Amino acid sequence: MQRKNLEIMAVAAVAIAVCALASFVMFGGDDHVPTVTDPDYLPNPITDDMRDYPDAEEARAEMDELFAAYIDTILSDDACGDEIMERTQSLGDLYGDLEIWYGIMLWDYSRDPSTYSVQFMECSSVINSFDMTLNDVVQRGLDGPNADEVEAAVITVFGQMKFESMSSSATDIPELAELSERELELCDMFYTTPSTPDNMAAIFLELIDVRNRIAELQGYENYSEYGFTMKNCRDFGPDDVAGFMDAVADRVVPLYYSYFDTYQPPEYDYGCPQQLFNDVSQFFHSISEEFGRLYDCMVENDLIDFDDLPTKPINTYTWGNIYSDTRYAYICAYPYGGFLDVRGLVHEFGHAANYCMNPTKDWDYDISESQSQGLEALFALDPQMLDGQMEAVRSDVLSNLLANMIVASCFTEFELRAYAEGPDTQEDLEALYAEAVSRYGTEGWSPWYYHSQLFGNPFYFMSYGVSAFNALDIFITGLEDRDAALDEYMSILLYDRNGYMGMTDALGIRSALDQEDFDHVLDALEAFYSQADGAPIIADRGVIPSSAS
Repeated sequence: MQRKNLEIMAVAAVAIAVCALASFVMFGGDDHVPTVTDPDYLPNPITDDMRDYPDAEEARAEMDELFAAYIDTILSDDACGDEIMERTQSLGDLYGDLEIWYGIMLWDYSRDPSTYSVQFMECSSVINSFDMTLNDVVQRGLDGPNADEVEAAVITVFGQMKFESMSSSATDIPELAELSERELELCDMFYTTPSTPDNMAAIFLELIDVRNRIAELQGYENYSEYGFTMKNCRDFGPDDVAGFMDAVADRVVPLYYSYFDTYQPPEYDYGCPQQLFNDVSQFFHSISEEFGRLYDCMVENDLIDFDDLPTKPINTYTWGNIYSDTRYAYICAYPYGGFLDVRGLVHEFGHAANYCMNPTKDWDYDISESQSQGLEALFALDPQMLDGQMEAVRSDVLSNLLANMIVASCFTEFELRAYAEGPDTQEDLEALYAEAVSRYGTEGWSPWYYHSQLFGNPFYFMSYGVSAFNALDIFITGLEDRDAALDEYMSILLYDRNGYMGMTDALGIRSALDQEDFDHVLDALEAFYSQADGAPIIADRGVIPSSAS
């Protein structure tokens, strides 16, 4: 089965240039209450003049000047807290500008990688240099006479998660900078090199070597240990997902093949992107007034891109900025045609809603994918379109969520072993993948080298897996009480800390990593689909009101 629905859901913070040196910080199960919706949440238009990109060398010169002033201030015995905050804010302002430059350049690059490859690499290199320099100067400041003031200012401007990254990463290692640049080049090659098995294997094998060396310089045995938890800022590690992966193999794979392997997607076609946008509009307006207003704003300002271009790679994502006070966000999608684009738009709008309605500097991939796949679950409860096809819609959405759990487990096992064992040849790589495929029953699904996440966002797939579980929980809840499902979804959308386990504890929701919770959701899903010869039954309890109260 071709799993075309697992395209990359990239965001600026996912880019290697931005988070190559990210570090783990736990926010445990405390009494934290999610923030309320920001009243000024609508994104600004992205205008043509914003594509008059800055010169990379000029950006580096400005960066060097600001860093020199910053280090002079934070190491001065005479500096006060206000001066340190002012210098830190100037760096934050520049970082916000670089972030916007990157985001808009990413959009152009995603529409035509070959044309914009050089400019995109220059931009990514500048941001990579900024991050590494920032790590270095902050660590120097924390060892200096104004450590408390430096810490307070960095947390205020850049957020707690980034502060933890800066204060714990290895710095001032020339080899690390060289490796990070090579990592960027190899990721670019995924998009600009013909996608043959030989080409992709050569790129991935070198990425394994480069990343394992990066992990060694950071003090880890290999990238499996460093990348899964530390780079992805998770509050759980590979050992914590072992039980989840076992449960997926034991329960999710049989369920998927029992009920969903031969399903037919809903019948839907659209003539142009605007028709697609119009057809899905009612669903977003049914979630809340704020959702509807945000969707209308993005459509009216051409911030949702489903253009069918011969140069567009198979790559769908949402970008939004974090460090600038001026809000921007867009969705860039590869158009497959048909219902897959409906579900893709719903998924990506979940990301956009989080960017705009809950702007937090403490970004978390696992929570982010819960916000997007959770919206898919609400769509399956009441799509507000496709009359008479409720069963097909639900089968499509639920099969995709289960498939995401399967693929997440399959690719995570493949990645963990690849980085830990360090295969030398394409044959070694293929053998590792074949073992994972055999365990999770994904023979005949799309080849591993089709998936950009393996190249650009290592260990991202597990974010799809744990979040798909929470989306299924929202669906099961909504069969009895749509308002309760909507409340659960909104609590996840507005949660503004990082750490999946911390979030499930704080919000009191089920966790994919808890065996009892896992069994509860799978039992309920199996019961829902076992009522008549494997065909989905829409019982009275599944009749959902058309809008939230």
